[in-house]
Amino acid sequence: MGTHFKGRKDISRILLLSIVILISPFFKGCSPYKGHGVMLWTGEKLPFKTGEIINIKEYYHIDKLYIAEYQNTEYEIAEWRIMFFESHYDAEKFTQEYNPLINTYAFTKKNGLPVRKEPKLGQNKIYRLRSGQIIKVIGKTNEKTTIGNMVDYWYWILTDDGYLGYTYGWNLKIIESTGDVEEQVTVLMSEDPDLEKLLENVWRPKHVQDMIISGKIDLEYLKNDFSLIPHAGVNKIILNFEEFYREFIYIDILKPNPKTYSFSGTDLKIQMYPDDRIAVSYYDDDNLYVSKNFVLIYKNINNLITKEENRRKDMLFRFINNSSQLESGTYGIIILSKDNRFTWTDFEKLSSWVIPDNVSGNGRVDFPYYLSEDLHESYDGTITFYFDEIRDSGKTFLYKFAQDGVKMIFIKEENIDEEELEISRLGHSPLVIFFNFQ
Repeated sequence: MGTHFKGRKDISRILLLSIVILISPFFKGCSPYKGHGVMLWTGEKLPFKTGEIINIKEYYHIDKLYIAEYQNTEYEIAEWRIMFFESHYDAEKFTQEYNPLINTYAFTKKNGLPVRKEPKLGQNKIYRLRSGQIIKVIGKTNEKTTIGNMVDYWYWILTDDGYLGYTYGWNLKIIESTGDVEEQVTVLMSEDPDLEKLLENVWRPKHVQDMIISGKIDLEYLKNDFSLIPHAGVNKIILNFEEFYREFIYIDILKPNPKTYSFSGTDLKIQMYPDDRIAVSYYDDDNLYVSKNFVLIYKNINNLITKEENRRKDMLFRFINNSSQLESGTYGIIILSKDNRFTWTDFEKLSSWVIPDNVSGNGRVDFPYYLSEDLHESYDGTITFYFDEIRDSGKTFLYKFAQDGVKMIFIKEENIDEEELEISRLGHSPLVIFFNFQ
């Protein structure tokens, strides 16, 4: 059964449609452009800006070149410099995402940093970056990725010889540049941030960090201000550490190994570590080679001292608020004052085995020690009496307040952990004294 046309109008529509179909390829073939490209990284002799959308006239597959026109002049552009799109809409969409990174570049001081096909550890390596090589940042992952102790973004990057891939940001130096990026990188490559960090900070013994973490503060240790203080302007480093003090006057700073510095004219060597820690090595006064750990302390040392002084003052005031006079019918009378002084009278029965014979009974009261977790529930704290005649060695007691007095237990020196500033045991058959509030 043949096709039936209802009238002259139908025949006209069919003829018009046929003409359109026949001439469509002609108009499409006459378009002067094959697509649109976004300039990822412009070159010196190109008039196009990074991030600019370019109309592409031709593509030479063998030479891997795009041909673009600018002010009636054709330019050959290496394929790797262009992100190609068939539609202008897609090119604009990519440009909107790329715009914030148009002036963003990066480099690494680590030779051989891998570039991978995908942003994931274990993906195929397609390239290795050279130390100081400039790369163009095209994008980055939305979230940071943790790899071991490192936390950073994966960056989508373009190398200066045309490789496009992903590299992890931990060893990258990200920079913004609207001028000569090569000159900027040259300057940055000559800098040594580790050395700058070493010379621009005051370093404290690691013991200070340990005290802060534990919450057990050795007040006298902090007040001694033990530290390593660089004075780069006069080529001097001052080391004040416990019973050792020396000023290292150096001629020059050498870097025999990565993150290791020696100071010519001295025996001082310093190794940098990533956790804000340094190992300081030198010969001590006995000509023994020693190495000590120092760290950066970001908390204000004076504030730490004040906080600990207030803690001890509060403990003293708790005694005084109950009673400034403590009386035992057997072991004498203790009078406490707000200036941390005490007077202990009639203590003869404690002479020799607790209180030395040659003391007058006057001295300084303090609260330098802490209770172990096992003793926290049973006791309120510790109190130490430093007699004027033996100021370096105190007599320490645990105490527990009662309604009408305080129970005190004498702690021998061998039961005190001086390193941890902690009392964890009472010892065998300790002396127990009950003082009444007066």
